Amino acid sequence: MSDAPSYHINAAKDPAVVLQSPAAAACAESDAPAFHRKIPGYAPTPLLGLPGLAKELGLGALFVKDEAHRFGTKAFKALGASYAVHRLLGENPGYRVLCTASDGNHGHALAWSAKLFSQKAEVFMPAGTIEARIRRIEGLGARVTVVD
Repeated sequence: MSDAPSYHINAAKDPAVVLQSPAAAACAESDAPAFHRKIPGYAPTPLLGLPGLAKELGLGALFVKDEAHRFGTKAFKALGASYAVHRLLGENPGYRVLCTASDGNHGHALAWSAKLFSQKAEVFMPAGTIEARIRRIEGLGARVTVVD
């Protein structure tokens, strides 16, 4: 198996949405892949073939991306959160606290990213969130505020 990334981009014949905002343009020509490769613990995640399901669905091939071991966060969201924090702090180095509202993976990803950049984080979580999720985010040093 090759170490080269394995992906396919579907060409849009008639895109329903045309992104023209400055933020979209910045993301389209971003340095995100190079940034992520510099993070300690970065490793490409595998594409796993699902030939049985592909056959059942009448597809030539079907693959899923296994993000179970992404930076120990168990989700791909660490990629977006870390890059967003990188860009935010690069443009606005005076930020004091990063915050978000989430009941799970995004909150964990933001807390992980804040720790990566030695920043404070606060995650607002809905009442009824399981205690293990709260403790996991707090374990990264973030403050959790439960709201109704």
